Amino acid sequence: MLVHNVSIEAVSSQGPAAGGRLQYAVYWCIRALWFGVVPALFAGLAFRYFIPPSNGGAGGVMGEVARLATIAPAPVAVVLFLFFALLLRYWRSYLPGSEAWLVTAREAEPFNLVQAAIWGGALLAAVLGAVVLRSSFYQSYRVLSASMLPTLEPGAHLLTTQFAYGLRPFSSVVATPRRGDVVVFGKDSGPDFPDQLVKRVIGLPGDTITMKGGRPLINGWEVPSCTAGRYVYLSAVGMLDASLTLEFLEDRVYMTAQSVVSKPLAESYTVRPGEVFVLGDNRNNSSDSRVWNGGRGGGLPVTEIRGRVDRLLVGVKRNGEADFSQLMQTLGVNLHLEGIDSAPLQTRIERCLKERPKETFPPKPGTSAPEATP
Repeated sequence: MLVHNVSIEAVSSQGPAAGGRLQYAVYWCIRALWFGVVPALFAGLAFRYFIPPSNGGAGGVMGEVARLATIAPAPVAVVLFLFFALLLRYWRSYLPGSEAWLVTAREAEPFNLVQAAIWGGALLAAVLGAVVLRSSFYQSYRVLSASMLPTLEPGAHLLTTQFAYGLRPFSSVVATPRRGDVVVFGKDSGPDFPDQLVKRVIGLPGDTITMKGGRPLINGWEVPSCTAGRYVYLSAVGMLDASLTLEFLEDRVYMTAQSVVSKPLAESYTVRPGEVFVLGDNRNNSSDSRVWNGGRGGGLPVTEIRGRVDRLLVGVKRNGEADFSQLMQTLGVNLHLEGIDSAPLQTRIERCLKERPKETFPPKPGTSAPEATP
């Protein structure tokens, strides 16, 4: 054993030329196994089986951990990895193959104060990084309803850009979204609705919005549209049978689901300063600006917007499993109908895109509305 330890020490201090390339490779492979692979495995198991789901009703510290794991999974995984790596390093003298790195008596001693401070600082930095990442940069969000079909399916995970309208909480400046933006915001719409909603911005401050069935009119100008065909979406909670219609608003093109029973707006609504008018892409079933204030219409304060949605984080299959074929897919006219031949509908969507209207910008408030020109 003494000869073996001396050999390893020679390898670690003088390199492969002194101790041999094979022993040098074994030395680093064992260290990588115990302080890289094994902590990563433990972190993955803990993340999967010991952190409760965010909607599982857990309270206290575990409830906060579950919420943080949902909105910032990567930093939480890093913290777990560092935690298990710390434990393994502390108990390293009892691990199989420990003689490969315990080359001196000093290395076998427990952590000193400096080492503990370094590890504690790393853990603290990871936690603070997770908090800053959530509040100011990026956040994941899970779609909980069918209000944004056909653009977003229930169960899909979105990636929201927190700093799209201002670097909060570091700046109090809040920019106004653009028409066509998909935004996530907090709103208390009642016990039957989630506390976070996702909708599309249609009207800006000063705009007067009216509805023609499921189609919006901005300052008397009807948003140009093109009907692609029948859209049927089946889910465990029901079926949506509607007309898939593309709308062209400014430089954005997006899909909507519309029918003769689309929710109306009782009267026109003029968007107030500091607000935007939002609609769900599923005009048949969406709690949005049309129905707020008892159906008289209402604006969304820009200060309540928590981020802009530009990409899918992970899609969802009908059985609830993650669909990684949609990983980091940008929002647009990407039709997804699992188990249904959507090729004919996709062909008509492409035709609508080729026949894009020439005028897609609404008139300014107080000016006459031009006719939509195909």
